[in-house]
Amino acid sequence: MAEQGLSDGPGEVPVYEEAKATAAEFSPYPPYATEPAPPSVADTIIAGRDLRIQHKSTPRKSVRLPPRPAKPKGPKATDVKLSKRAARAHARCLRRYGAVLTDRLEYMSKPSRRSIIYLWREHAHTLPAETVKARGVNQIKKGVLALSGDKRIVWARNATVAFARGIQQRLSRPGSYVLADGMLRLSNIILEDLCGYMHMRMPSRRCTHPKAKFMMEMSDKVAVWIDEILAESDDRMLMMDFDEDNGEMLEAFTILTDLMYKKEDKQLLSYGKFNQTYTEAANVLKETPDFDATQFNTTLANQLKNDLAAVAKPNTPNNIAPFMKDMVEICSNYLAQHAEFNKDKGPSIKILLKAMRAKGNEQLYQKGKAKRTYTKAAAELECARGLESDHDDPNLSQEIHSRLSKLIETQTPADLKTDMNETLDVCSKYLSQRAIDEIERGPAFDILIKELEKQGADPFTPQYPCVETNFAAAYVLKSAPGLCGVMPDESKTQTFVAALHKVVDTVTPKALTKDMHDKALQSLLKMMKSNPNVELAKRNNYAMNYATAAAETEAAPLIVPFMPVKDIADEVKSKLTKDMEGKFSSDMEIPVKALIQDVSRYLSQPIAMRSGVAGERYPINFLAAVKKSLGSRPLFKYKSFGQTYADAAEELKYAGPLESDPKCENLQHEIFSEMKRGVLTRLAPTITSNLNDTMEDASKHLAKVGSEKGEALQHLINLMKEQGETPLGQIQGYQQSYLDGARRIENAPSLTNEKVDKGVYESVRRKLTTLSEKKPASEFAKQMPAIIDDVSKFLAAPFPESEAEKRRVLADLMARKENEILGKEGIYKLTYAEGGEELMKAPVGIKAQDENTKKQLLEKVNAVIPEKKLQDVLKVSANEGATYLSEIIKGRGEAMQVIHDEMKKEEDKDFISVGKFSKTHEEAAKMLETAPHFGGQHPSPVLVDKVAEQVEKLSTSSVTEKAKPFIPGGLDTKALAASDKSNVGGVDVPKTDVPKIDVPKISEYRVTPPVPQVPRTLVSDGPGTSSRAARPSSFDEDAFRKQTEKEERRKREEPERRRRLEAEKRGPAIEDVDPEREHALQILHSQLRARGAEMFYKQPHTELTHAEAFQWLSAEPSIKVDKSIKECSDTARLHKKFERKLNHVVSASTPANMYDTMQGIFII
Repeated sequence: MAEQGLSDGPGEVPVYEEAKATAAEFSPYPPYATEPAPPSVADTIIAGRDLRIQHKSTPRKSVRLPPRPAKPKGPKATDVKLSKRAARAHARCLRRYGAVLTDRLEYMSKPSRRSIIYLWREHAHTLPAETVKARGVNQIKKGVLALSGDKRIVWARNATVAFARGIQQRLSRPGSYVLADGMLRLSNIILEDLCGYMHMRMPSRRCTHPKAKFMMEMSDKVAVWIDEILAESDDRMLMMDFDEDNGEMLEAFTILTDLMYKKEDKQLLSYGKFNQTYTEAANVLKETPDFDATQFNTTLANQLKNDLAAVAKPNTPNNIAPFMKDMVEICSNYLAQHAEFNKDKGPSIKILLKAMRAKGNEQLYQKGKAKRTYTKAAAELECARGLESDHDDPNLSQEIHSRLSKLIETQTPADLKTDMNETLDVCSKYLSQRAIDEIERGPAFDILIKELEKQGADPFTPQYPCVETNFAAAYVLKSAPGLCGVMPDESKTQTFVAALHKVVDTVTPKALTKDMHDKALQSLLKMMKSNPNVELAKRNNYAMNYATAAAETEAAPLIVPFMPVKDIADEVKSKLTKDMEGKFSSDMEIPVKALIQDVSRYLSQPIAMRSGVAGERYPINFLAAVKKSLGSRPLFKYKSFGQTYADAAEELKYAGPLESDPKCENLQHEIFSEMKRGVLTRLAPTITSNLNDTMEDASKHLAKVGSEKGEALQHLINLMKEQGETPLGQIQGYQQSYLDGARRIENAPSLTNEKVDKGVYESVRRKLTTLSEKKPASEFAKQMPAIIDDVSKFLAAPFPESEAEKRRVLADLMARKENEILGKEGIYKLTYAEGGEELMKAPVGIKAQDENTKKQLLEKVNAVIPEKKLQDVLKVSANEGATYLSEIIKGRGEAMQVIHDEMKKEEDKDFISVGKFSKTHEEAAKMLETAPHFGGQHPSPVLVDKVAEQVEKLSTSSVTEKAKPFIPGGLDTKALAASDKSNVGGVDVPKTDVPKIDVPKISEYRVTPPVPQVPRTLVSDGPGTSSRAARPSSFDEDAFRKQTEKEERRKREEPERRRRLEAEKRGPAIEDVDPEREHALQILHSQLRARGAEMFYKQPHTELTHAEAFQWLSAEPSIKVDKSIKECSDTARLHKKFERKLNHVVSASTPANMYDTMQGIFII
C-alpha cells in the first residue's frame, strides 16, 4: 500500500525517463527548479528500486553447499527483551531487510542537510572539459607519488604513534571509578567496542576475572576522560554565550586583523628583547580570551595606535569608523601590555625552555611545600606575565641559577652568552619568588582575595584608614612584598583575624600587616613638601611636581591604584626611591618600599588622565576599574533588571562608543547620582572632578542599556507570572514554579551567577524560549535572546554546597511568604522576605541569647523548607539564621521603642515638610506604631536624607547596652520616608498634596552612604591612627562629609530659594502651586535640556537652541511686555508655532493623565 501511494499509477512514464535534463538547468541555490527533477525524495527512491529490479542479475546456485556461519560470540540484536508488538515488528524487518531498524541505523541513513546542499552546489553543473583534464593530471601525480611507497606518510605514522603513546600514558595512571546513570551507559558502550576489538565476549559488571576487570577499568577511564572533555567544552561555550560582540565592534576587529595578516612578516614593534610582526600580533589578538590591559607602556601604546590606525583607515567603511577608532585603541593597549610582559624574553629563553623540557620530570628545586620539576618550571616561565621580582629568596635563586647554568652550559651559542646570563638571572629570581608566594599564599589565600574583592565596598577595619574597606585590604595583601618578612604586632593581629573571618571563614594568614604604614606615609609626605617645586613626572603638556603629588596623596581616601600606567609608575617609583634614601630607619625599609610602590602607581593615574597620554579610552577604563572595586554594591534597578557596580564595569569595559537615549534621562540621573556616591568613597575630589564628564557619559550609556533590558525582562517576568504555580523544574534541590523563578529575579540585585547547572540551564532556557515565542513582543526581539540566556543562567544555580549558597536558597524559600510577619518586638516587625535577606549577614557560629525566641523562629524558618532532604542540608544555616534574627528583632525593637518615645516627647514640633505635605514628631511616632512592617520601601533619597537628619537629632541616652549596636539601623528611615505614599500613619493626606520630586533634582543631592552597624566603642581612635590625628574616625568622617554635602546643597539651592522668595512677593505662596503643573514643567525642562544644542527656532539673524529655550523659560521675566506686542498678529502666529514645537518635544514623555496640564503650560 505504501508503494502504491508513492507512484502515480501504472500508466505513468517512469520518473527516470520523464525528462533528460542537464544539471545546468538546476539552480544551485534554493528554491530549485523542480520541473525536470523527481517530485519527491520518495519517488526518487522508488525510481531507483525499479532500476535495480530491471537490471537485477540472479547469481547461479553453487554446486557446493555454502559454509556454515560462524557461531556468534556476542549478544544478538534479538536477544534484547522486547514486547510482543515490538518483537513482531523487528521480525518483519529481519524477514524483509535482513536488519533491525535501530537509532544508529536511522541516524546513518539520513544525510545531513548541509551535506546535501554542498553536494548539490558541487555537482549541479556538468564538469567542464578542463576539469576532467585536471583530474587526469592529478591522478597521474598520485600514481607517481605512490611509487615512493610509505615514505610519504611517515609523518602521519609518527603522529599516530605519538598520539597512541599519549593515550597509553593517560590510561596507565592508577585509579578506579564508581559510575552511575549516563556515565555507566557510556562506559558500557565503550566496553562493548573494546571487547569487539579484542574478539572477546562482553563481560558482566559483576565478573571478577582479571582480564574482565582490566577491560572494565579501561572503559571507565575512557568514559571519564570523554566526560571531562565535554564538560570543559560545555563550560567554555556556556560562558561564551552572548558574551561575544556580534555587532560593529566585531566587524571592526575582523577588518583590522585581516589587514594585519596582509602585512605578513613586516615588523610591527620592537621593545626590549621582544620583536613582533603584524601576523604574530594578529594571532595574539585572536587567541586572547579578553582584552584587559592595565600594565602597558603609554609611549609604545601610542606608537602602535598610530601604526594600526594607518593600516585600518583606507579600508574602513564610514559607518564602522567610530568603532574602529575604539578597537584600534583597545588592541594597541593590549599589544603594548603583551610586549611589556615579554620584554625580558629574548632569543636565549627559547634555548633555555627547550633544555628544561628535555629534562622532563626531574626535580629542579624544593623549598618547603613548593617543589618544581624542570617541565613545570618551563611552563611557568613561558606563561609568566613579566619576569620582574621584588621578594625572591636569594639562596633559592642562587640554587636555581646554578642548576640552570649547568643545564645549558654546552648548548648556548657564543653570540648569546651575554643574553643567556641575563635570562638566567631574571628567570631564577622569578622562579624563587613564585616559590615564596606558593609557600605563603595557598588556595585559602586565593579564596580570601576573591571574597574580599567581591564584597569590595563593605567596611573591613574602619579604625585603620589604609585598610578601611575590603577592596583596600585585598590590594594590600596582593601587593605585599612577602607576608612573612615582617614581625606582626600581636595587639592588632586578632583585630585583623576577626575581620578576615567575617569575610570568609577559612584559614587566613596571621601576619597581615605591620602598623608602620602611617609612619612611612608621614616620612614620604614630609620629603615631598620639603621639595615642592621638584618635577616628579611629565607627559605631553602636563607636569606634576612634589607639592601636587603630596596634595593628591593626602586627599586620597585610599592609596589603592585602580588602573596604573606602568611607565609613569616606574619613573615615579625610581625618583621617590632615590629621594627617600637615608630618610628612614632600617626597621621601616619594608613599609617604605611597599608605600612607594603604591603611591607611584596611584599618582600615575591622574598624570595619565590629565595629560591624555594613555589614550581617549583611559578615563572610561579607569572608571570601570573603580566601579569593579565596589564589587556587589547595587548601582541601579530599573523594573526587575538591576546591575551592581561590578556588572556595570564589565559593560563599560567592552563597550564601543557610548550611546544615549533622551527617554532614559530619569534613570540616567539616578545612576549618575549613585555613581558619584560610590566613586566618592574611592577617589580624591581632585581626580573625581576630572571624571565628571566620563561619569555622565557612562551613566547615559548604562541607562540606555538598563532601560532596554529592563523592559524586556519585565515582559518575560509577566509571562512567567501568568504561568503561576506551573512547575519550572527541580532546581537547587526543590521543585520551583514559574512564579518562584519570577520572584527570585525580582528580589535579586542583578542576574549575575557564578555557578551554573548545565542540565537545568538547558531545560529552563528551552522552556522560557517556548514561553516567549507563544506571546512574542516585536519591540523586545533584539534583547529577548540575551535576557532569556541571562535569566536561565541565574535560575539554574546548582545544588547548594557552600554556606553562602545554602543561605541564599533559604532566603529564596522565605521570600515565598513575602510580607507575612516572621517576628516582632514592640512596634518593630520583620517579614519573611526581609528576614531572608537579613540572615545572609549572620555571623558563622553565632550563639543565641534567648533560646525560646530562637526556637520559635527556627520552627517558622524550617516550615518554609519543602523537602526533608533539603531540610537536612539547610539545618545549620537555618539554626544560625534563626539565632541571628532573634537577636536583631529584639535589639531593633528596643532601639525603635526608644526613638518612638523620644519623638512623642517633641509633640507638635515639625518633623518633615515637603511641599504641602508635613508631619510633626507626634504624627511620625504614630506612623511607626501603625506601620505594617519596616524595610523594602524605595523612597526618594532626598526624603531619606531629611528623615535621617531628624532622627539623628533625637536623644538615645536611654538605650540599653544590648540595643546600642542597632541604633544606626534601629529606625528604618526609608520606611518613614516612604510612608507618605502608603498613608500608614492614620492621617488622611490626599495624594495630590505630595508633590512628585523630579529625578534630575534628586541627582543634585549627594546622599551619604549608609553607615555600617558597628558599635561606636569599636571604632574609637586607636594607636593605629595616632599619626593621622587630623583624620576623623569613621563616624566623625561621615558626619563631616554630611556637613560638607549639606553646605554644597545649600549653595546650589540658594539661587532657587531667592527666586521663590521674589515670586512670593509678586504673587501667591509656593504652597499654592499646583503639583501637576510643577511636574509638567519639570518634564518640559528636562526634555529641552536633553536636546541641548539642537536648533529649536531659526530665522535670518535669529537662532534659538533648545538649551537657550530652557534658560528663557526658567528665568523670570525682567521686562514688562508692551500691549501692542501682545496684540500683534505675528505674536499670535509665533505663539502657535512655538506651541506645536513644544508639543513635539514632550509628546513621547508626557503621561496620558497630564495631557491637559501640559497644554495649559504651552498656552501660558
